[in-house]
Amino acid sequence: MKKLIMSVMFLMMFGVANCSFALTDKEVCDANGIDLQQAKSFISDLRNALKTDDKNKIADMMEYPVRINKTNQSGKTITSYIKTKDDFIKQYAVTFTEKTKKELEKGDVFCHEGGASVGGFIWFKTSSDGDKIFSINPE
Repeated sequence: MKKLIMSVMFLMMFGVANCSFALTDKEVCDANGIDLQQAKSFISDLRNALKTDDKNKIADMMEYPVRINKTNQSGKTITSYIKTKDDFIKQYAVTFTEKTKKELEKGDVFCHEGGASVGGFIWFKTSSDGDKIFSINPE
C-alpha cells in the first residue's frame, strides 16, 4: 500500500497525472522536421487554389506519384497512385470532392512523424526545395 501511495504522489508531483508535459504544435512539428509557419503558408496557398479550382497550381503542389486512399462502399481502403500532373488534372474532381474541400477549409495543420496534415485528408512535407502533397484521402 505504501508503494501505491508513493507512486501516486510521484505522478502528481511531476504533472504526469494532469498531462502538463504536452508539447505545443510548434514543438511537435520541429521534432518532426517540419516548419509549422511554412506548413500553414502552404495550406493557405492550397486553400486559395481550391476556392478557384486552380487545377494547374494544385497539380504543381503534388509529389508524384501521389498516393490516393479511398474507402469503398464496404469500408475497405483502396490505394492507388496518380503518376503525372496530367493524370492529376483529369482526376481532380474525384480527388478533391466538394466535401474534401470543405474539410480542408476548416481544419488546422498538425504534424506527425510522417509529415504534416490537415484533418488527415492530405499529407504533405515541407522542405527548402518546396512543399509537396504526397498523400490524399478524399472524403
